[in-house]
Amino acid sequence: MKLNLLTVMLLGSGLFLTACGGSDNKGDNSTTSTNVNADVNNIQNPVVNTPVPYVLEDYDKEYYTVPNAEEGVVMTYKMQGIKGQETQATALVFTPKTEPPAGGWPIVAWAHGSVGVGDDCAPSRNPIVRGGLLPDVHTQKMIDSFVQAGYVVVAPDYEGLGEPSGTEIHPFLHLKSAAYSITDAVVATKSWLGNKASNKWTVVGVSQGGHAALGAAQYAARANMDYKGAVALAPANNLEMIESLSDMA
Repeated sequence: MKLNLLTVMLLGSGLFLTACGGSDNKGDNSTTSTNVNADVNNIQNPVVNTPVPYVLEDYDKEYYTVPNAEEGVVMTYKMQGIKGQETQATALVFTPKTEPPAGGWPIVAWAHGSVGVGDDCAPSRNPIVRGGLLPDVHTQKMIDSFVQAGYVVVAPDYEGLGEPSGTEIHPFLHLKSAAYSITDAVVATKSWLGNKASNKWTVVGVSQGGHAALGAAQYAARANMDYKGAVALAPANNLEMIESLSDMA
């Protein structure tokens, strides 16, 4: 792979949450083990219906498109939820314009940072480039660079964020829930794209997503695919300290 995605960057952070958005604060470093025993994903027909185009009527196209992607879609998929039962979740999927190589496009899972806990905060319901005087284009450029290099990018909303029923709660910073949101989204992406996608996958995340990326590394065996590694940027950690500070505040 062109990027050294076997590197795990542990740049610890604390993380505080507001309704839709949050701020990240540095803390102690955290580590995790890899490929512990996990239930293998045996969910039948993991993709629910045909993925729909990622279109936001209230925003100009430049705010939600990825220039080098052939298409961007919102995929509803089945995952094992926090209660140990099958539930539905959503994810963005971006595919390259290039023809798949022999063996298919490798998959990169993008794990987003904190956006909030309400359904309206889900990344699939919002522009990649947030509006304002100084739009943040970093996520868009990163995803664009991946698809330009020939990777499929799947970006899960996480369990309970933007899910179809609108009744489930997002288990914020629950490691196994976040991990399964990622592993099961990767399985669903492979199922949807078939031979166009490779069995090779990796995960990249920041802040809450860095925490989720480490969880996906720990439970990578669940996908039963060719896991290559994780890049965890400023992963949320030292959660006992965060809880204590929250209680004090």
